[in-house]
Amino acid sequence: TRATKMLGFDADGDPVMSTSTVDDIDGAVDIISSSTVSFTNVVNIAALRLIGSAVSDNDSVTVLGYYAEGDGGGGEFFWDAASTAADNNGTIIKAASVTTGRWVRLFSGHINVLWFGAYNNNTNSVATNQAFVDAIASIQPTYDGNPWDIALDEMGRTIYAPSGTYSVDIIKIPSWVSLLGDGKRETKITSTTTLTNIVEMGVDVLTTAQTDDSYSSNIEKLTIYGQYRNVTGLYCSTIKWTLRDVQILDCGHDGLIFYDAYIGNAYNLTLYRCALAGAGYASIRLDGRGSGYGENGVAFFGGEVGGSGYDGIRIEVGNKVVFSNGFLVEGCKRNGFYLQAPSTNVSIHDCYFEGNATTYTGADINRIGSYVSIQNCFFGQPSANAEACILANSLNG
Repeated sequence: TRATKMLGFDADGDPVMSTSTVDDIDGAVDIISSSTVSFTNVVNIAALRLIGSAVSDNDSVTVLGYYAEGDGGGGEFFWDAASTAADNNGTIIKAASVTTGRWVRLFSGHINVLWFGAYNNNTNSVATNQAFVDAIASIQPTYDGNPWDIALDEMGRTIYAPSGTYSVDIIKIPSWVSLLGDGKRETKITSTTTLTNIVEMGVDVLTTAQTDDSYSSNIEKLTIYGQYRNVTGLYCSTIKWTLRDVQILDCGHDGLIFYDAYIGNAYNLTLYRCALAGAGYASIRLDGRGSGYGENGVAFFGGEVGGSGYDGIRIEVGNKVVFSNGFLVEGCKRNGFYLQAPSTNVSIHDCYFEGNATTYTGADINRIGSYVSIQNCFFGQPSANAEACILANSLNG
């Protein structure tokens, strides 16, 4: 029973036998120092789990990758001999041979999804989806008496997805977590399934009881790509969200759905320089069916919508909706803008409309029973199916 086993020493200097074999350790560790302060060059996280019976408090180790050297999932770990924290597959790792003691990742700043085993080469959607689940779960909010005052700094509550393509089923982001990529051309999240949402924001479903209107989470610098599947790219509900430099492309259903929330006096959803194109139905749909009817709902500053299979922007229920700063709506098959009662206080200024109603009868702006302010907008040559640039079916506004 002792053949091929590794012998180590415990904290008292007594010999102990590891549960791992010589072959396990030989393949896992390039160099093991005789020092009590560092092991070096452990190949991957699986190898790190084999080391635990012959280490001392604060010993450190360099892991070269999550699966293989250089894959972005490696990093520096130290041994916390007293810890019994749950293994989260990324920042806290339990060695297989011990009950007490954990390898703890040394880091500062954002939580990198590669640390949890995500693949950024458009493969292994199961492992990648689980990596997002584990990374998000590793961010634990603390409360100060008011259950809605979440004490997490901006860096510590952000999931970072470096450059690459991440194949997932669905990513569910609670209201205290932000998501950051390396850029619209660099980080892409794509779907492996149909009849669902690729990314859901606000899945903890906060209610109107929340009064902290200074709180906001973000999605920045990435592309959500539907691959023409019957999916919605981004589904938002509750809390205040900000999207910056985000693309949502080629989703078979809607590009973005914003589903009713009311918090304080600020906009609940704000988009800066975002592009939404190729949706099968609407690139942007505001749907305030719940309490509050989307009050203080949405502001879009810059960006563009185009090529939607039906309406570019469809506001079914909303209040205080603003589009400005050169927002472009073009090439939608029916309406560029469709505003349905009881949408109110919609402001459209300094925007551009070009070539909408390409397939169905429609207009650049089709206004039904809504109070709308339109200022300083440019309307290009109407298509053959366009009834008008602005079609007003109501005396309101």
